Amino acid sequence: MFRFLVFGFVLVLLGCKSGPTHNMTENEIDAYISDCLDTSQIYEIAAGLRFSKDDASYQVTEYSLYDTVVLYNTIEENTTSQRLLNIFYKDDLPIYIEEFKYEFPKEYTKVTERKIYLTGSGILKAYEKSSEFEFEIDDQAFEEVSLSYSDYDFERPRDAISQQGDYEMRYGEFLIINPESYLILENEESGYGVALYILEGDELLDELFAKPIDYRGKAIFVHHEFRMMSGIERMIYRGGVVAE
Repeated sequence: MFRFLVFGFVLVLLGCKSGPTHNMTENEIDAYISDCLDTSQIYEIAAGLRFSKDDASYQVTEYSLYDTVVLYNTIEENTTSQRLLNIFYKDDLPIYIEEFKYEFPKEYTKVTERKIYLTGSGILKAYEKSSEFEFEIDDQAFEEVSLSYSDYDFERPRDAISQQGDYEMRYGEFLIINPESYLILENEESGYGVALYILEGDELLDELFAKPIDYRGKAIFVHHEFRMMSGIERMIYRGGVVAE
């Protein structure tokens, strides 16, 4: 089990469509994943925005070598469950997924773990284990299961990192709760949005604040960072541009 090694991540499931494939076996894929987890590897890490929708959130972290994606780590959660996925890539093809799903009933946490070997455009083999109690999951054995490749959206992590598609953020408003200020960006079609904590102003913020009607609904690509402040992790605005 590759739980939070090197990256502190978890893996995804892949769906079913025609396209390029590879000929690797399960053992060869295991060896490749082991190489990816080697602590000598130095990855370029891009942490995506934390998108919110009603009581749910979605966030992606991208790991790459020489501008080639090796891993997407995704975290999707709401008030009753959390789903952690790691999608590994080789030569731009999805090759392996690890998934952890936590469900939160009133008195216990149900856990389901999956590991899925991929052909690049389909599922080679998939395994699953589950437990009604989280502390018992390590004692369970994986069993082979049938899963559908089409249940997994591989474009979604890319879109979230690049702020495109459902995750293209458009100017909404400024939220001011003295002494704090936030830039609110949203996508009305998908329902996702972000609230970026403003530490300091810049020309773009001045322009948006001065002409809110002119910019409302226009796509804004933002830079950000996560920082702990007074015990709270904040998503901080670090600049942006109006998308053409």
